[in-house]
Amino acid sequence: MEKTTPQPPGCLTRRTLVDLIDRETCLGKAAVKKVVDRTLELIHEAVVEGRGAEFRNFGSFICQVRRNRIGRNPRDPMENIRIPSQMTVKFRPSKRMRDELHSLDPDCLF
Repeated sequence: MEKTTPQPPGCLTRRTLVDLIDRETCLGKAAVKKVVDRTLELIHEAVVEGRGAEFRNFGSFICQVRRNRIGRNPRDPMENIRIPSQMTVKFRPSKRMRDELHSLDPDCLF
């Protein structure tokens, strides 16, 4: 059985994206799902290969290295543990998206 994580109300998921595009284009859910899945696969491949993915007026997905660092053992706060460096993905929103986000009232979001 597939495990799903609860999404915030109104969160855009792959399924809702497919439904919205299907309603607006009348291409059919199967075709839209195929395009959405392939798009996400290509973005995934680009990021994993270190090339990243950039979309004008949306943002960029960038592969970054998190340096190794010292952390604390939660069971024994006096004990330091070494956290090794690892690769991670960073999303950097476009200027347009940042400006729109900054103009929102944080109290009205949730």
